[in-house]
Amino acid sequence: MIDGASAACAGASGPRRKAHFVFLDGMRGIAALAVGWLHASQIFSIGYHPFHAFLAVDFFFCLSGFVVACAYDHKLAHGMTFGDFAIRRMIRLYPMILCGVLVGALVSSFEAGAAQNELLGVVALTASALVLVPLGFAFGQEAYPVNNPIWTLFFELAGSFVYGFERRFVRLRGLIPLLALVLTGTVLVFSAHHWHTLEVLGYSDPKMFVGGLVRLAFPFLAGVLIYRSSVYKLGFALPSPPLAAALFLILCAPISHVSWIYDSISVLILFPALIILGAGANCSGRLAAIWSLFGRLSYPFYLIHQPIIRAVRRLKELSNVPEAAGHALVPLSVLLAIGCAWAVTALYDEPVRRWLSSLRPQHRLAAPPDHSQPKWSPVRRREWSYFKDS
Repeated sequence: MIDGASAACAGASGPRRKAHFVFLDGMRGIAALAVGWLHASQIFSIGYHPFHAFLAVDFFFCLSGFVVACAYDHKLAHGMTFGDFAIRRMIRLYPMILCGVLVGALVSSFEAGAAQNELLGVVALTASALVLVPLGFAFGQEAYPVNNPIWTLFFELAGSFVYGFERRFVRLRGLIPLLALVLTGTVLVFSAHHWHTLEVLGYSDPKMFVGGLVRLAFPFLAGVLIYRSSVYKLGFALPSPPLAAALFLILCAPISHVSWIYDSISVLILFPALIILGAGANCSGRLAAIWSLFGRLSYPFYLIHQPIIRAVRRLKELSNVPEAAGHALVPLSVLLAIGCAWAVTALYDEPVRRWLSSLRPQHRLAAPPDHSQPKWSPVRRREWSYFKDS
């Protein structure tokens, strides 16, 4: 859901791979914006909203599986410890989790006003969210009321740690990964049919929170297997704008009725296909720079957009702004969240991660074999470039 695809996978096949995956960053940004639009539409209670933008979470999980495998498969197989892997993942994810929780806490306090009991609840919910404990259920609320999109980070970390353990200690081979993919896909379809949609799984109550594992398992595993099978290297080189439009239409199509079939087809077929095609998409120059910016801002935007939109709604309530203004406040609040995401990225997230990474001991691992070059070729030695997780 979060890693910069181009940077994280830069060392997968030499320096040229960085540009090759830049559109995956762009797709991550498109999905994050769709989520922001959805939440703004719900918070301001306007009639239309991107009804299927909740599926962006499932797309994030599939993309994360691909990117994490791309960044760490070789490293974990050639000496990286599970502890080092876990530290790298926490350095990548936790600074923005901390920021998102604190921003959410400030907005929740603003919403609570002077009510002491509510402020005490905010303190408790903030403390629990900092360690990703879904205490909101104890208050009869969603998993993380101070900033509920954080529920996906709980599962993102869970998926990352299970992946790291498997790659470092188990290394499933043969048909076992494919059987696991079929099993998790079957459970996902069954769950979507049972609840008529995937939207309710992951955050609304304790039972649904456990159901978040269903939403994680298939797409994350699919992303990992897309990388390991090298199916993304089959030579697809489509232009990126049609692929961007396809993702946007899947998430924002004006189809208002709940459909477990729509959800299942999107997660089982369309999202993996978009990852495969997006990894080989053609984009360069100004378009590549746009997609890179989308990816750079997507994770900070995702983790701060909801409290910022809530703060705008609270200001609207205190200012007695007419209800009709809600339609205008949807794009304005999303734009405000984008601006805040840029500031947080430049002034906090990236500097903090660089500093934390500098504190971590650096271990040089052996380069993976490159059978495309003769063993004696100096080109092979020159092209291999080690990379850091973005």
